[in-house]
Order: sequence, then structure tokens, then C-alpha cells
Amino acid sequence: MKNAPLLLLLLAIFAFLPLDQLQAQCAPGNAQVDLKVNNVKARLRNTGDIWWDGTTGMYIVPYTETADVSALFTGALWLGGYTPGGSLRVAAPTYGAQTNQFDYWPGPLSPAGTITPSECANWNKFFQVNRTEINSFLDDFADNGVLDDPIPTSILGWPAKGNPFFSQIHGFSLPAGENMAPFYDRNENGIYEPNYGDVPLLKGDVSIWWVYNDAGNTHADSGGDALNMEVQANAFSYNTEADPDSAYIDNATFYEFKLKYKGTQPLANAYFSLWVDPDLGCYQDDYIGCLPDQQMAFVFNGDNFDEDCLGINGYGNEIPVLAMKVIKPFQYVDADSVTQDLPFSSFTYYLNAGGALGIPYADPATPIQYYNYMSGKWNDGTPLSQGGTGYNPGSPAYPYAFDGSNYNGQPWTECTANSDPDDRRFLMNFGPVNLFPGTEYEFVYAVMWWNDQPYPCPDLENYVEDADSLVAFYNWISEDIKNIPQPSGVSVVPYEQSWVRVFPNPMQEGSWFLIKGDRGLIRDLVLTNTNGQVVRQYQNVQETALLVERNGLPPGAYFYQIMLDDGSLHSGKLILQ
Repeated sequence: MKNAPLLLLLLAIFAFLPLDQLQAQCAPGNAQVDLKVNNVKARLRNTGDIWWDGTTGMYIVPYTETADVSALFTGALWLGGYTPGGSLRVAAPTYGAQTNQFDYWPGPLSPAGTITPSECANWNKFFQVNRTEINSFLDDFADNGVLDDPIPTSILGWPAKGNPFFSQIHGFSLPAGENMAPFYDRNENGIYEPNYGDVPLLKGDVSIWWVYNDAGNTHADSGGDALNMEVQANAFSYNTEADPDSAYIDNATFYEFKLKYKGTQPLANAYFSLWVDPDLGCYQDDYIGCLPDQQMAFVFNGDNFDEDCLGINGYGNEIPVLAMKVIKPFQYVDADSVTQDLPFSSFTYYLNAGGALGIPYADPATPIQYYNYMSGKWNDGTPLSQGGTGYNPGSPAYPYAFDGSNYNGQPWTECTANSDPDDRRFLMNFGPVNLFPGTEYEFVYAVMWWNDQPYPCPDLENYVEDADSLVAFYNWISEDIKNIPQPSGVSVVPYEQSWVRVFPNPMQEGSWFLIKGDRGLIRDLVLTNTNGQVVRQYQNVQETALLVERNGLPPGAYFYQIMLDDGSLHSGKLILQ
């Protein structure tokens, strides 16, 4: 055998490589699905990059059957950090799908951080549930504790821990003992048993779950070495049926991520980033900005008309503003069992073809350039600094581009810097952190959109109240899904079908507001602010209506939860002007 020495050499090399450097030969995922519940149609892909189809931006808002204006081109999670030996690991997809180059592949990793090509192929799919099926299932179980109707396939095949029906539905097995898609565990035995009333945890009107990893093959997009990270993703949106007070919900989509680090060695100075290419209609005339204290990033038009450009439809003279609002900033539990949030460490950006300007504004081309953008630098390693474009070699480092901070007596924005509108890409970066094997991180953000905003140079502070309301709404639904109906127990009325009326809403300074139970007596009332703090509470009221004085409550959004005497819970939003 002429090649035996070479074969033995290769086997010896592989024998001494750590498991997290042995890459499978997974084929790229090709499953795609649209999240389309409210005013948004958002394309999802199981290759780590979302909002496009691999060629064209597919974040359509406002969404109708004939709408074709996209507000985003694509986006992804970027990851990076150094091994104890000083080797840089990076997973950072951009546009590799156009040339069949990827950094992420479908499927969960084994505890050792590995996956096989057949496992990748099995998980080349999305798992979707909707409110209609969930409510029918819950009603069926709640009336007598027995499921009289057939269990919907979406519920029966939900990829939750220990589901005994999963392989029957999908033809392959769940990873043994691994926590996967979230579910309500009625008997609290840690196993998903839909035949006993367990149900997927649904936060929106439609929820779509999928799982991917960066260890399925080589990183042909970024050129980096794998971290061996598993990413569980959940996207959902909510339709309030055109309630004008809830436009901020109807124009939003939510994204939840659980990242499981299954590498075999710690990574130092690790960063997690949300990378976004935000083409707001025409991609040639955009500006960006951020509000660090609010953990928000924005894209808006750089002029007062968004024209069509190179076959891409613009928004015309009804120009929107789009924002990324972070709800949970890469949260983890440390060695002392204390929950920690990674800081929003920097907001960086670069330009399409920026290298043609003779400055390091261009797309990253090497792993260190990706990492530089993630760690608050330009691609040549120069720290971002305050003023102008943010590229001022020799100036003190400053972490947040165009954050409205004071610079030479005026707010530093793209408008005051007189930037040329262009095709921007930006990163919201979190870290640094020492990443240890077995650590899990949770990250949640929402995409928000407002139509026909004032131009030029909209005041970004105007969008903070809606963002705070959206966070409060997310917190409310996160708690509300725990109120699963029990047989002969409490039922929860969906938000948009509430039998409670509150008026006036919005409420003026110094007035009172009336809460009326249309189908029963009001028993209890809890009113909370956007931070979840209780500001009013009434118990055992037993009245058809409750008159509540404002009594010094500051302006803003509040959420009420009311229990009627029939045991049903009703929730909603109250605006105080």
C-alpha cells in the first residue's frame, strides 16, 4: 500500500488533535421559512444568517400579499475568543451563502462538541407552533384532564427533552438527556409528554424554533477556527389585531437564543456580537446610530426620500426608522450561581466597499479583522474613537459610534458629522468574558419598526418609550405562558380577546381611569410599570368597575393584570400622558 506512511501520519495527527478541532463534513442547511403573523414577514434560515434568502433581503415591512420593500438585508450572531495557547476562534457569517460558504450548520452538538453529517441533515428543518393549535389543545385538556381530540403533529413532534413521540414523527432521535425546545412541564418530571398535557411554550401567535452549530464543517465564510458552539434559536411575533395603541408590537419580531459552549478548553477575551446589514429600502442612502444606555441600534434614511436603487424598492417619501432593541444581553450564570449580564461593550460599523476609500472601513477578510470589529476596533486594529467617522488614529478610544454624545458642543451623529449616506453594516458587541466549557448564554432582542418618521435626522430618543413598552410586553408574556390552564382551574384569556375595558386610555394628568369587567366582577388588580414594579394593587374588590386615581404616577406605559371572579386573567397596556 503506497500511501500507508501518509495515512499513518494523518491518523497520528488526528489522534493528538482535541475533539473541538475535528470537524465533521456536514452539508450546508437549505431549509427556509417565513415568520409572518403581524405587519412583518421575516425570512429565517438554519445557517445562522437570517432575513434574506441567500440573495435578496426578505424582511418585508409593512407586510401584505403584494408588499416587496425590505428593511433588512441580513444578520447573524458573531462569536470570537482566544484559546489558552493564543489561537483565535471565530464564527462570523456574512455573505458566504452566495458562494456556498458557511460558518454554521444545522443541528445540536454532542456533549463532546461533535456532530455527524447525518445528524446535520436530520436537523435541516424548523419546528413551528401557533396559538390556535395551542389554545385548542389546552382547552381540550382543561375541560376534563383528558385529550379527547388528536394531538396536532406540531405539538406531538415538538423537539423537547425526552419527547417519546419525536422519532415517530420525524424519523430520528432527540439527543439523550439534552434540554432542547422550551415546554410547559405539567407534572414537573423534566420530560416532555404531550399525551399528559405538556405543551410547547408559545410566546407569540406563531413561534418557530431551530438549532444550529459552528462545528459541522470548516468555516469557509470567515476563515476562522470553530468554537464548538451550539445555538438554539426561537423567533416569534404577535398580532394585536390592529390595535392602534399596540403598533409597536404589530411592527416587531422577537428573537431568543440559547448558546451552549461545548468546546473542550476555555476561551479568553470572548465577544458575542449581533451583526446586521440593515438595508432600509434602498441600501445606498442609510445612516446609523445607537443609544448605549437603552441598548438600541438604529438605521434611518440619510435624506428625505428613499428612492428605488439598482432593482431594490425604496420606501419613497414615507420613510421608516428601524431599531434593534436588546432585551436580554447575553446572560449567564457564573461559578457562584449568580446571574450575570455581559456589558454592551461597543457599537461598531463599516461600509460596503469601504476599502475603496483608502481607509479600513471595509468588510472583514480575515479572522482577526472580524474579531477587531467585535472588540471595538476598525479592521486594521485602530480603536474606534469619538468624532467624525470614528476613525481618528491616535485619538482616545471611544466605544459607541454615533451615540449622540457631546462632541465639540453638539451631539455626535451621522447628521452632525455630515456623513455621506451609504450602505452600512453594524455590530452590537458584548464582552469581553472568559468562556468556560459547559457555560450557557441567553440572548434576546427585538426588531422594531416605525413608519413615516420625521426627516432629516430623527430624534432617536423618541423611540425609547415604545422600546420600554415592548420590553414590558415581553416580560409579561414570558410570565403569562406559565399560567397554563389546569382541569377545572384558571383559564387565561388571550391579550387581544380580553373581556376588560380600560378608559380613558391614554390617560391625562390628574384624571382617573375606569376599569370595567364586561363579563364578571373584578376580583383583583395589579398595575406594574415597565420595570415590573407594582405601582397599584387591589384585592377582593368584587365590583363590576373600579375607579382608580392616577395620584402622581409619572407618564409612560404600564401593564395591568386583572382577575375576574370566574378565575380568568386579563392583561393589557395603559398609557399615561
